[in-house]
Amino acid sequence: MTPTSHALRDAVLGAVTAACRPDKRARVSADATLVGLGLDSLDRITLAVAVEQATGLRVSDEALPSLHTVRDLITHLAGQGPPA
Repeated sequence: MTPTSHALRDAVLGAVTAACRPDKRARVSADATLVGLGLDSLDRITLAVAVEQATGLRVSDEALPSLHTVRDLITHLAGQGPPA
């Protein structure tokens, strides 16, 4: 993993952790499912905004429903390249 990808992963993990209820935060990992972390569809929209603020990368409305794990989210964002 490159330093940039480490920074992206850390930013996404931080945003996901902040979006979770306190009792779910210890379960946050790249392989955790968003549903397993207690994030419903509204929570995912809030998470997408937080990730955009943290990384400068946008999670598209079309992609959001197909992102099932934290790793899916990281991979989606990594495919966009650096923020403009």
